[in-house]
Amino acid sequence: MELNEAKILIDKYYDGETSLSEEQALRAFLAEYDGADTDLQAAKLMFGVFGSVKTETLSTPVKLQRPKVQFNLRRVVSYAAACVVLAVVVFAGVEFTEPKQEPMLVCHINGVLVDDELVAQAEAAKILSSVFSDVDNAMAEVNRITGYSNRR
Repeated sequence: MELNEAKILIDKYYDGETSLSEEQALRAFLAEYDGADTDLQAAKLMFGVFGSVKTETLSTPVKLQRPKVQFNLRRVVSYAAACVVLAVVVFAGVEFTEPKQEPMLVCHINGVLVDDELVAQAEAAKILSSVFSDVDNAMAEVNRITGYSNRR
């Protein structure tokens, strides 16, 4: 391999565009290179460092264990109790902070909304007395008919 080819491969290597065979050829060239070119000397040092990295293997395999998760009932119960207390406090706070509105007695008389409570009560009493008088009349009529049919 010539110097120009090696420099082109080094540039491709830095850009991450070399293939495995090109990297192996460049490594072999740099291992034998003893020239004075600074770019090639820097690449030789870099490839030398990468080449000196070794992989180590253990003689006995290491079994990795996942730590056991312990179920703590006391902690779960205390968290649940805290959640219940928090919910009660929040809902009680909402209930006591909202303003209360008194119910209002209204009615419609001949299609007109009446919101005066005394007028509404008077109208209700008038309607109920009319209904009760009609019921009383109806019951008197039923009793008269029943009495007539019992005489036969």
